[in-house]
Amino acid sequence: MNLEELTLLRKELNKFKVVKCDMVHERVLIDKEGVPQVKDALQDYMRQSLCPIEQRSVRLGCSHSHSNSQFDQSLEQVAKQDVEIQRLRTDLNVLITEVYRLDHEKGNLEKDKADHLFMHPDNLGAIETTNALLDTTISAHRNLLDKIDQKRKAIITRIDHLLDEINEGSN
Repeated sequence: MNLEELTLLRKELNKFKVVKCDMVHERVLIDKEGVPQVKDALQDYMRQSLCPIEQRSVRLGCSHSHSNSQFDQSLEQVAKQDVEIQRLRTDLNVLITEVYRLDHEKGNLEKDKADHLFMHPDNLGAIETTNALLDTTISAHRNLLDKIDQKRKAIITRIDHLLDEINEGSN
């Protein structure tokens, strides 16, 4: 890639941010009496709304947007020419896959908690166990997002290095 292409790529990648959202969109809505809100006859529960699409579109690590694939596709050309970018890109994609897994895990745990609250509200042990598992999942998500942000920063730093090499070569 030439100087202009790399400069544009860096600008494009720099718009992506990592936000520790704790996957709040998976949270089941619960009323004042502690009863999960049911949205239909199949006992599907009402969930917290997703963040606005404008925010999700630039949130690297968001499991409900195209931001991850857009970031990845932006790296395609430079990754063909630079082994370090390719390695970082691969590492990042592994981390992103783990975000998707954790998102499903949290959604299932939220449903389990809602089931306990709805059908067995007196089973405090099961509810406490599910809450502990939710805390563990949220903590794992936060740690994962830290790693994703480190990879994002490393990719931008590597592009800066490539830009410096081009600038030095033209002097």
